[in-house]
Amino acid sequence: MRAVVHEAERRVAVREVEDAVVEEETDALVRITSSALCGTDLHMYDGRTGAGPGMVLGHEPLGVVEATGGAVTSVRPGDRVVLPTHLYCGTCPHCARGLTAA
Repeated sequence: MRAVVHEAERRVAVREVEDAVVEEETDALVRITSSALCGTDLHMYDGRTGAGPGMVLGHEPLGVVEATGGAVTSVRPGDRVVLPTHLYCGTCPHCARGLTAA
């Protein structure tokens, strides 16, 4: 698959990277149809995060489920999905105030 890859400070490129596969029974393989770049990616681009060469940028994707492991019941191949960029605990002060993207 093709991805935007961090090469060095202020240098990125579109490269071929290894295709993902379903490895665990709880995995879902999603074909990404669009992805956003955000402030975190810009920090990586500017060299402020310690991201090394080869880091794939963009972590706000949308896509189509291609395959699932046997334990996945909430989505199935063909479903369009949005992938959350963070996991939420539901109990910290931010979650308690409703400040999540969930």
